[in-house]
Amino acid sequence: MDPAGPETVTTEVTPVAPDVFMVTWKESDKTTVVHIEDYGSMVFYTNITDGGDNHDFMKFKGPVKLIK
Repeated sequence: MDPAGPETVTTEVTPVAPDVFMVTWKESDKTTVVHIEDYGSMVFYTNITDGGDNHDFMKFKGPVKLIK
């Protein structure tokens, strides 16, 4: 993944259960990202496949806090 700066991507949002969405996109360096966003539990899961030669696979899970 290139930490060089922001990028505009096209996302696809798929409802999978009440208050749960899968959000996916592909970055210009061919990195792929899949989020499972669980708003009922306020937890997000992120899976990233690096677009580089090694195709490293990273998995993350964390709480989400609503900021008003």
